[in-house]
Amino acid sequence: GQPFTARDVMFTWKTIMNPAVTAFSTVGFDQIADMWAADDTTLKWKMKQPYAPIADILADMFVVPEHVLGRSADINKDEFNTRRPIGTGPFKFVSRAAGDHIMLEANGAYHGPGPYIDRLIFKYVPDLTVLFTQLKTGEIDVTGLQGIPVDLYPEAKTLTSINLYVDPSTSYETIAPNHLLPMFKDKRMRQALYLAMDKKPIVEKIWLGLAPEAESYVPPQSWAYNPKIKGRHTYDPERAKTLLDEIGWKVGADGIRVKGGTRLSFENACTAGNKQREQIQQLLQQQWRQVGVEMKINNKPAAVLFGDFYRMSSYETIAPNHLLPMFKDKRMRQALYLAMDKKPIVEKIWLGLAPEAESYVPPQSWAYNPKIKGRHTYDPERAKTLLDEIGWKVGADGIRVKGGTRLSFENACTAGNKQREQIQQLLQQQWRQVGVEMKINNKPAAVLFGDFYRMSKFETIVIGMAMGSDPEHSFRLHSKYIPAKGGMGRNSVASESPEIDRLLEAGVRDIDREKRKKAYFRLQEVYADELPYLPIFHYVNIRGTRKGVQGFAPNSNMQEYSWNTNEWWIKKG
Repeated sequence: GQPFTARDVMFTWKTIMNPAVTAFSTVGFDQIADMWAADDTTLKWKMKQPYAPIADILADMFVVPEHVLGRSADINKDEFNTRRPIGTGPFKFVSRAAGDHIMLEANGAYHGPGPYIDRLIFKYVPDLTVLFTQLKTGEIDVTGLQGIPVDLYPEAKTLTSINLYVDPSTSYETIAPNHLLPMFKDKRMRQALYLAMDKKPIVEKIWLGLAPEAESYVPPQSWAYNPKIKGRHTYDPERAKTLLDEIGWKVGADGIRVKGGTRLSFENACTAGNKQREQIQQLLQQQWRQVGVEMKINNKPAAVLFGDFYRMSSYETIAPNHLLPMFKDKRMRQALYLAMDKKPIVEKIWLGLAPEAESYVPPQSWAYNPKIKGRHTYDPERAKTLLDEIGWKVGADGIRVKGGTRLSFENACTAGNKQREQIQQLLQQQWRQVGVEMKINNKPAAVLFGDFYRMSKFETIVIGMAMGSDPEHSFRLHSKYIPAKGGMGRNSVASESPEIDRLLEAGVRDIDREKRKKAYFRLQEVYADELPYLPIFHYVNIRGTRKGVQGFAPNSNMQEYSWNTNEWWIKKG
């Protein structure tokens, strides 16, 4: 190989910013005015303006070799991407069998300690029950990215042949509404859906109480977490109905709301086969049906869901498509959230391991605002009121209608994800109680995470989101990063809020943490009001390794469980 130099880093930055290259995201990189190599080992750059999270952005950059891609005719199609990737890590690429495995071998020239393993094989095992069986039989050594399904956790605790790890995560599960859809542009629609979402059965029944409820994208452990948002959207299906009424969605003859001839009906997608998410979909479908909202489940394979369909994942949340008219009104989102009871999701599905989420910021973050806690407590009556306020009136069949449109939509998750499918069932019941119909339409992961999600072709989906060590979240929330509108980011719900944009920009303009904290605390309060997503719970990672695997170290700040593979080794005997 060739020496790794500062020129490779500079070339990588220029490649990311090249409009002809399909970069994962340009967030942060677009704040660099210039970059140059002072010598082979010294890199310098100049910022356009102060940008606090630049260190985190650069640390997550995967450096590519200039001597290989610098002469490529088309970097997007270069065989470097699939057949001969070159890096500086502890292992070197050997081969890839599409849909089966990737094989790596030890890099003898690695600059750090180790590696202590000769060969590392990443197997593709789409069925998580099969994956768990292979861990029990010793066919695999580490469970990998998706870990152990929560419904298998009780059995995993009894096994003496494995090491079990349960640690908090910065990820949260959420409903992501597509803000490009007219129905989701009104924040009252999102509020109504959230009010009509009971997270308790999701947390308790599907996640067996392991995952706490979420109310924000910021986890409670973050320095940026705002505690004032807690309880802001307590389950309240009656308030959800009121909100839907207020924005003109009236209940139709079949119980689904209608407005202007349009039914309050949308699709929801998740990764096909993700049992937990499919359970969540079923719950939400039921919950929203109770307030006159129809959610149809249409799940897709991961490769489709996270390709152009959505583009990127990781806290559990309902993501409404803000391009749909019904989700543009925040009161709709508020109503749905008030009608969502997260407790059964956290306690029954996640066994009490995952805390409820109310923000994208996890509670352990320095940015977490404790004031948001309890902001959206389950309140179906308030959800009904909200739906009434926005003009969605209950129809003859219990589903709300506004202007001839039924309050019905599809919801998708990954087909086969038991936990998400349970959540769907719970939400379907909860929302039905406030006059919202949610139809489940799950998809294989390859479909769900393709154009379907990335390019905002969904109505709503159950999906996981993640916040890194820094609470900067522009790539999922800022209006300039909407892929369906040409943005190079992950705002696939197409949320557009000038106030959120302003606060995101304020949060990165100062390096003083206390000043940044004020911006992120306020951001979480606005997030709790606007509800671009409907957070359900904060993840816990449940991972297993075969006895004898040494050096495996869970790290809640890292999305990749394989962050320290150079330190792994196998104890014989």
